[in-house]
Amino acid sequence: MTSFLIADRDRGLAEATRRCLAARGCEGAVATNGLQCLEELRALAPAVLVLDPEILWGGGDGVLEWLTGEEPLTPPIVVLLESPDGRRIPDRLLPSIDHHLQRPKGLHDLIPFAHQLESIVNSSRMPVDSATADTVS
Repeated sequence: MTSFLIADRDRGLAEATRRCLAARGCEGAVATNGLQCLEELRALAPAVLVLDPEILWGGGDGVLEWLTGEEPLTPPIVVLLESPDGRRIPDRLLPSIDHHLQRPKGLHDLIPFAHQLESIVNSSRMPVDSATADTVS
């Protein structure tokens, strides 16, 4: 199973992040537009989706609409990348977002960003049983 899918308009950032996470043992893929993102979501069923709200061909809200309407058997954990002057996600789709992370502004931000994503990806691998269900957020 693919651990994560990074859907971002900036292929360089997405690939650099994927490589950082791969070096830590996380398997992932990259999509650079909304259509490719939907194809990868169907094909790979990743545990975590890192979503750029300004991704081309449908935008982040289009991808979230599909996820909300399609209701996959195992929906991914959604991490929304935020930028101060970026596209806003409609309020009705906000419940489908699990985490918000600030978009890296440069290579100096990439390692801390990758560490945050690694924590989210690793937490998605932990099985939840009835004894721990109340303690897992």
